[in-house]
Amino acid sequence: MPNVRNAFAIPAVRIAASIAGGLILAALIFDAGVDIGARHHGPPGPDHEPFMAFGIPLPRAYMNHGHGTVGEVRSVGTSTVTIASPDGDQDLVWITGSTIIETPQGPGAMSSLATGTKVIIIGSPNESREHISAILIRVLPPPSGSN
Repeated sequence: MPNVRNAFAIPAVRIAASIAGGLILAALIFDAGVDIGARHHGPPGPDHEPFMAFGIPLPRAYMNHGHGTVGEVRSVGTSTVTIASPDGDQDLVWITGSTIIETPQGPGAMSSLATGTKVIIIGSPNESREHISAILIRVLPPPSGSN
């Protein structure tokens, strides 16, 4: 034991031990947060499985009527689009001057949002969740093999 005590007398060893202890503590706190989050959201099941949209797994709680939507454009207005999600719901999406529209070819515009176009939208719902104010609209490429 005297060698261990002598080792901790060296400042560099004390610093390394403090850093290692801090990293272990941070890992334990992170693991506890993951465990609490998993318990809060319940066991895996149909409502907790990833939301598959056009073959892309998306977290259901985040996208489905929360902070965005995924689906096919059903109608286009001057500053709104109506999106039909794969599960049959429809979402009204408001588009503002600060909304970013991205296409597979690069930056897009309202004209990129034609009826039938598949999109992923990230935005902010209003308090009553009647509509989503779009921050980002990502136009998905057509499925391979389609013209």
